[in-house]
Amino acid sequence: MSTRTIVSAKMKGKVYSIYCHHDGYPDHLAPLFLNVYNTQEKIEALIMMGNTSAIYETLEKCCPYTRDGEPYENNAPDITDEWVRSDYLFQYFWDGEQWLYCYMQEELKPLSEWEKDS
Repeated sequence: MSTRTIVSAKMKGKVYSIYCHHDGYPDHLAPLFLNVYNTQEKIEALIMMGNTSAIYETLEKCCPYTRDGEPYENNAPDITDEWVRSDYLFQYFWDGEQWLYCYMQEELKPLSEWEKDS
């Protein structure tokens, strides 16, 4: 079973969001976001890859979520003026200074506060 999620980042005055199909639990993503994808440059590179099957410790290991021959435009980030809540179990948002997350319909909280047994 997949833990699908939305990953969003404030970039260029807008919010860019991608879909991630697998491993959306904070147990997997919190260490990556807090220790690897922790600068604007790295986060923008990740987001601009578009929708992904899963997020790993290097961009080279991340796999775009596309079907063979499908154009990038079908999987490019969605762009909005502000962060938009989704119905996914977990959602992540880089606000330009720190990673935030929300569980279901809860409020956004700093990802640094995530504890494995929350």
